[in-house]
Amino acid sequence: MLKLEISVPDCICCPGYLSVGGEYKQKTSGYLTGLANSSSFATTANYFTATGKDVCFFKTDGNGGSETRNWSTSKQNCENGNYVDAEYRSMGGWRLPTLAELGKVHSVHSKLSSQVTSAPGTVDLIKQRYWSSSESSSTNAWYWGYFGIMSFRGPKSSVGGTYTRCVKSF
Repeated sequence: MLKLEISVPDCICCPGYLSVGGEYKQKTSGYLTGLANSSSFATTANYFTATGKDVCFFKTDGNGGSETRNWSTSKQNCENGNYVDAEYRSMGGWRLPTLAELGKVHSVHSKLSSQVTSAPGTVDLIKQRYWSSSESSSTNAWYWGYFGIMSFRGPKSSVGGTYTRCVKSF
């Protein structure tokens, strides 16, 4: 008799792309300083610790897939569940991803919809910049640019050209 073992990812609880082992916490509290603009994921990851926990990237961008509001509004809309479908708001724990979490998925950002750990209806991240929860000062926050392979910092008050994808740790 042939024994067949199959591993099926637990995507039912993640309404989007499950980044296995993709949670990163900033090593220092407060502002993320010392990291240069245009840093790669390998450089960015040095400022974070991988926790081993999984992170669920919600299946669609916030604000109906349009450019989102400034950083504070995007952060608040993730935390309040306003950028996730009503049926998933009660899960709670939605937030902006850290800069390292955004960087970790760079290699699959344009093909999230076809990943084995993606739920039906998952939409790919587009070649734009996405807000992170990582702050560089009281007036600036970090975002990840999927049009290159790098991190950037910009004004929190910026309202154009930046997108939001909420995440939840598991």
